Amino acid sequence: MGVVQRSLVAGGFTLAAIGLIAVASVLEPFGARVVDSAADHVPGLGPQKPGPPTVVTDNGAGAYCDGLSWLVPAKAATLRVSEGVDWSKWARENKTVRAHPQMIGFHLQGTSSAEVVLSDPKVVIDKRRPPLKGAQASVNCGGTKPHRYVETDLDQDHPTLNPVGVDADGRAIDFPYRVTLADSEFFVVEARSTGSDVDWHIEVRWSSAGEQGTLVIDDDGKPFRVTATSGRTAECVWTEAGSFLAGLSKGCQGPGR
Repeated sequence: MGVVQRSLVAGGFTLAAIGLIAVASVLEPFGARVVDSAADHVPGLGPQKPGPPTVVTDNGAGAYCDGLSWLVPAKAATLRVSEGVDWSKWARENKTVRAHPQMIGFHLQGTSSAEVVLSDPKVVIDKRRPPLKGAQASVNCGGTKPHRYVETDLDQDHPTLNPVGVDADGRAIDFPYRVTLADSEFFVVEARSTGSDVDWHIEVRWSSAGEQGTLVIDDDGKPFRVTATSGRTAECVWTEAGSFLAGLSKGCQGPGR
């Protein structure tokens, strides 16, 4: 029986918790929602139901902010950021589009004790447009959780996910992976486009206890979107807390100037 599971977003892709990530510690930063009730899955509280894993996607300004950057359809002189900024809210209010390269984090977790096998990931291009023009706004931040890291080149006709590096045991990072309610994986995908404004999403095959289907990983029911920066008119850089970094900015007046 085929099942399509849409992603649940708590901010706005990749690959591998170096070691297994505890459910509460991973989901809490995203404010995650689990599709099915705990009574369906926890031993002693109800029957175990095999099925697709849940996915929580962080499209920037959440728990994973490395490489966070947008293209803003505005003049650099009009860009203002306040101290203590909520970057997710700021990005929405300024009608931004994620800029190349786009970093997507997502967490996959089973919904019962039954093992779910994840395999055959695919990158799907939904639409291409010419690169956007505008000022690039970037956040200079660091720090992340253990993850499995992959890259994809969206300028290819048929882009693929290319695992990068090895895990803690020195093994190459690659599918298939297995998750349960107690054992989860956190992935980070670096999506690149140097020539287009691209809409895209990921599809992953899953199977569990005789059931199988396709898991769709996207931006809360919409494709992810990233634009090349060839149409950039200025680059404005801030700290994660909202302080303007004049030395790293180009053609950007910054606050109060």
